[in-house]
Amino acid sequence: MQNKIVIVLSLVFLSQLSGCASQQIQQQLIAQQQVQQTQAVALAEYQQQITAQQNLLMQLNERQLQTLEMIDGNTAQLIQIAEQKPIINLVAQPQAAVNTPSVAEPIKSTPTPTSPPKMTVGRVEWVWIDKLDDFVKARIDTGARSSSIHATDIQYFERDGKNWVRFKMHTHKAKKGAKSSDKAVVEPAYEVPVLRMVKIRQASAAEMERRPVVKLRVRIDQFEDDAEFTLTNRSGMIYPVLLGRGFLKDVIVVDVANAFLHKRDEAEQE
Repeated sequence: MQNKIVIVLSLVFLSQLSGCASQQIQQQLIAQQQVQQTQAVALAEYQQQITAQQNLLMQLNERQLQTLEMIDGNTAQLIQIAEQKPIINLVAQPQAAVNTPSVAEPIKSTPTPTSPPKMTVGRVEWVWIDKLDDFVKARIDTGARSSSIHATDIQYFERDGKNWVRFKMHTHKAKKGAKSSDKAVVEPAYEVPVLRMVKIRQASAAEMERRPVVKLRVRIDQFEDDAEFTLTNRSGMIYPVLLGRGFLKDVIVVDVANAFLHKRDEAEQE
């Protein structure tokens, strides 16, 4: 009888011990969960701080780029003003004879070399593009470093171990209020080598955009040269082509008060 009592008491004692152990385990698990939750909240706050700092840095970079563009534009205008300043050659007048044994000879001016005349264009011009075999309207922008052209269906491929790009160009853009039959004319796909890839940040975009740079032969009136263009979708722009300082430098002066100073050659359109 005593043995049975001892066994029962032992079982009761063991059950109490196991109950205490399970409570301790549960408490430990709850404590660990609380710690994990605290760490997760701290991590989320840290990530928010990093995101805010990245956004602030991107805004500062964008302002810096805009400031640099403004400085470059002002510098280009100052250079144009300085180059347009007329050169005045001063020639000394001969002195009148005043009963002197000799008369001073006039000072001879040394001819100053002048740079070749530059071509003047308006803020918008017709530009002939050999690859397209047609004229397009181009906005002349001294504030932009590079030139760009409206292109769609851009596809990259490799040819002879070099990077190439295939794309479509649009000759004209549909005007407001135009009929459905007056939509932009889409040309066949063109293939040209890729000179390089560049990253460009748009003022309305938070991320940098990668664009291919290609070389196209262009002409304004009698001036013809190769120009580097970035391919991008300019469907939201008025003009399909933008000519920047890289093409204008040293050869073209922009008269922003006028537009279409150089007309299209209608014979080439027939």
